[in-house]
Amino acid sequence: MSEIKVTFSDSSVVTFHEGQILGRYVSSAKQDIGASIAQPCTLEEHQKDGLVPSFLKVLFNSEFFYDIKEDRTYYSSKAVSKIEII
Repeated sequence: MSEIKVTFSDSSVVTFHEGQILGRYVSSAKQDIGASIAQPCTLEEHQKDGLVPSFLKVLFNSEFFYDIKEDRTYYSSKAVSKIEII
C-alpha cells in the first residue's frame, strides 16, 4: 500500500495512505455563505508518482481537508510545506 508523509508549516507530520478518503471544504465567497463541503477525494496511486498527484488535487481544490474516518482534525491546504513518498 502506497503512503505519503506530509509535513505542515508547524512541523507536524501526518501519514496518508492509498485508499484513504479525504473530505474537503471549499470557499463559497462568491455566494457569501462562507465554506461549503465539496465531494470527497480518494487517494489513488499513480504508477510513477505514488499518491502525490491525487493529494495535490485535494490541495489545489480545497481550503481545508480532513480524513472522513477521523473528522476531529482539519488541515489547511495552504499549510502543507513538504510531501514525501514513503
